Amino acid sequence: MSMPCGGRGWCGGCRVRFVTGAPKPSAADMAVLSQEDIDRGVRLACKALLWDDCEIVIEHGEDIYSPDDMPDGDTVNIGADGRSVQCSEAPIRAADNKEHDDDMWAAHKSPLGLAIDIGTTTIALAIADLHSGRKLTVHTAANSQRIYGSDVISRIDAAREHAVELSCLVKEDIRGLLTRAIAGSGIDPADIRMGVVAGNTTMLHLLRGYDVSGLGRYPYKAVSLEREELTLRQLIGGDLLADIPVTILPGLGAFIGADIVAGLYMIDPGDSFLFLDLGTNGEMAAGNGDIIRTTSAAAGPVFEGGGISCGCPSVPGAICHIDDKGYTTIAGAEPVGICGSGVLELTAFLLQKGIIDETGLLSKEYFDTGYHVCKRAGGDSSTPDIVFSQKDIRALQLGKAAISTGVRALALELREKDGLSLKGARIYIAGGFGSGLDMTRLSPIGLIPAEIMASAGEVRSIGNSSLGGCLQYLLDYNRDKDAAAYRLERLISRSSELELAAGHKFEELYYEAMTFGTD
Repeated sequence: MSMPCGGRGWCGGCRVRFVTGAPKPSAADMAVLSQEDIDRGVRLACKALLWDDCEIVIEHGEDIYSPDDMPDGDTVNIGADGRSVQCSEAPIRAADNKEHDDDMWAAHKSPLGLAIDIGTTTIALAIADLHSGRKLTVHTAANSQRIYGSDVISRIDAAREHAVELSCLVKEDIRGLLTRAIAGSGIDPADIRMGVVAGNTTMLHLLRGYDVSGLGRYPYKAVSLEREELTLRQLIGGDLLADIPVTILPGLGAFIGADIVAGLYMIDPGDSFLFLDLGTNGEMAAGNGDIIRTTSAAAGPVFEGGGISCGCPSVPGAICHIDDKGYTTIAGAEPVGICGSGVLELTAFLLQKGIIDETGLLSKEYFDTGYHVCKRAGGDSSTPDIVFSQKDIRALQLGKAAISTGVRALALELREKDGLSLKGARIYIAGGFGSGLDMTRLSPIGLIPAEIMASAGEVRSIGNSSLGGCLQYLLDYNRDKDAAAYRLERLISRSSELELAAGHKFEELYYEAMTFGTD
């Protein structure tokens, strides 16, 4: 079970409902849960002390939905109204059929590559044909480190006493995914010739067993941001594919990790662009083929459904789209809560209807009770409905302001230091969260500043760009390993990190970004 706050009892993420044998409410229960929830047997699992037999219900599980779980081009119905979304295909440039010079690569006509993205929430693994670029199988799993907290700061804190356990957990997750991927696809392990790994800096440090204490305090220094070459056995242990070479992609900083480098490698920025990876820590980059500025902003868990009274992860039954026609849930299941994309679309909808004003204030009719969205799955008279409250709106405003401020700061830096404009920039929205977003519908929120959005070129949702970048590097390496390495190093050399809090106008930009609207 996930414990976003690391078992400290203040986030409410490990809620369970006791059908029988409910323990006496703890102080944490009283502080976090409503009286209505306590009366119906809801408790925080991390603080529940059990003295008798009991029966509990976990009201939504952790079967995290990812578009990358689908084969390329497949369409999945995600709503009772029949609407569907197309699986976002990463713009991977297929390699030609030229054999690699090394005898090892020439032995098979269709060598395969292994790509791994280690996210704070989810680990994704793909196996692809290195000639055609076709993904043969993609698997995802929840990162088992979640028992120590949902964000990197919680993991860094936990590593003071549990560094070995954190490293072992992620290695076991990867071994399990790899075993599952090979067993379920009929792939001959002998055909897998190399692997590439990316992830944020904290996740890669924990994987490698590096000291993460420097990532949790100013000036936020990493032990290593360099590209690493090793074998799979050296990386995760075990005997499966033990001797294949593995490349860990380099990072740019404590909060701009190899996952962002992989995303930039995938999109291969040439013309003006803006790249956003929205999550608890929102990473972004902007520039062109010669100059790339990057930054990160602490957005909080709202884009992943956290910190919202009826929020939930991207699980079956999570409300992910809302418009005049009603709501759509993941996998068409009965509603269990609202995930990140649903929170954004609901807010945009309420702004358009005048139920929320530009300051984020709910109209008088809904101020005390919140806006009623729908009945909860399996609900009865004792089950609270799914509502969107004034507190939820404020949480979204904080996250939205962080992202918007970061984008504006990058645009200012590019204009004032480099003489570059983001006018006509192509916008890339990365991550599983971004796969279902229609940014034009979200314009009332102002997540991307109006002056940039109004003149933007194409807006693309590109899914898991970290995994996509790993796959792209595999294809390029198979074609010409020296050229792939050069392209990666050139990307690193033309990138620089902007520290938001140290920049001028930060507070002014942040306060301005708290309001909604496009003006």
